[in-house]
Amino acid sequence: MSRTEDDEIEVCRSVLHALYFLTTIEENVQNLVLHDWRRMVELLKARDAYVQQCAAAVLANLVALDREHLIRVGSLGAVKPLLKLLGSPDVNLQFEGSRIFMALTLHSKLRQQIADAHGIELLASLLASGNRGVQKHAVWSLANMAADVVHGDSLISSCLHPLITLIGHNTEPEVQAEASRALMNLASHPENRENFVIKGAVGWILSAMRFVSGDVLTYLAQILEFLAREDDQKYNIALEGGLRPLLMLLGSEDQIVQDHAKRTLACMSSTSKCHGECHNLIKSLQLSLSGFEVAEQPRPH
Repeated sequence: MSRTEDDEIEVCRSVLHALYFLTTIEENVQNLVLHDWRRMVELLKARDAYVQQCAAAVLANLVALDREHLIRVGSLGAVKPLLKLLGSPDVNLQFEGSRIFMALTLHSKLRQQIADAHGIELLASLLASGNRGVQKHAVWSLANMAADVVHGDSLISSCLHPLITLIGHNTEPEVQAEASRALMNLASHPENRENFVIKGAVGWILSAMRFVSGDVLTYLAQILEFLAREDDQKYNIALEGGLRPLLMLLGSEDQIVQDHAKRTLACMSSTSKCHGECHNLIKSLQLSLSGFEVAEQPRPH
């Protein structure tokens, strides 16, 4: 490599570095006129990793602070080079590449571009990343992708169990909540609900509800309500032992969680198949109570 090329790379690094800090401030983004968007996208393919990283960081700042830039970036063919950054062994490239996808996946047309370029599988692979930032960006993006029913099969086959693992083992509430939102978005589409049972997700959801709270519990309760709307799923929830945790949710301090539980139980009560499970639960509860002795109350004088 000649000295001239070295100098050009150094200048490019310095300019992009300055642009990155300028675009971290919303007021600057609103006043910034970027004349050569195509060049910025082309820099995602640069041979220098730091140039790639800074270019991705600038674009991520621009699309995060001004949604009008989303389509512009997508129309210039940024999706494929950004996906290549996700597959890089360089965690800094993964971080900036995944950060921009949180914004790009907010737009339905760009979600389709990402899916067509096998982006779902790449994002799913980042759910196991050791970098919490990369992991958070990936799960957020996948939750957005799950808003479209057309991506249901790909998401369920590549992401269902990794998302469940994140909810059960991740210690960051934000990551747990986004993983739960992804599952809720998937379950919101009737076409996806049968796969929740086939993949064994129902039993896990019922078990997890005993240990989670906040947004995670709300999303899981909503998933059960979605599943209970399907005639062939109502009995499955009961068979998996769903009646007891649902009754416990009726005592939740969160009114939204209570409402989801009420509607789920109402759906389940509409089928006679669940009546036998209800009878067994009542009998079990009665047996549990039979062991308690009630202290005799003093008689009033």
